[in-house]
Amino acid sequence: MATFSLAFTTSKSPEEAFAFLADMTNAVQWDPSIVAVVRHDDGDLGVGSSFEVTLGFLATKKTLVYAVTEYEPPTRVVLRAETSLLLSEDTISITPHDEGSEITYRANLAGKGVLGIVDPLLHLVIDAFGKGAAKGLLEKMVAS
Repeated sequence: MATFSLAFTTSKSPEEAFAFLADMTNAVQWDPSIVAVVRHDDGDLGVGSSFEVTLGFLATKKTLVYAVTEYEPPTRVVLRAETSLLLSEDTISITPHDEGSEITYRANLAGKGVLGIVDPLLHLVIDAFGKGAAKGLLEKMVAS
């Protein structure tokens, strides 16, 4: 399983940071690998809410459906996508810090089936995606 992790502090309150990060439709604002996100349901965000995420990858587009599997405002949310070939899970943890928040964003990516054989190569993919996302997330959450 490939993992990318980022920890940082922001002046945003835990509630504000959680609301922004738990709603995957906001990811297009900070993750350059994400082309589009569409929420599948209406109403309050929570366990079972789902998002169709279109990723740009090697001049192609891939779509994954992420579901909220854990939802504990304003401290933790887990978003998971699973296909026959891939498992992607993002865990966002938020704790109060001074007058803002400390955020830990951890993304795990694992190949399944045929892709299980090339699972070690997924480290390169998640590292490349993670660096771009980290840069955008820090610009959005720390600089603004």
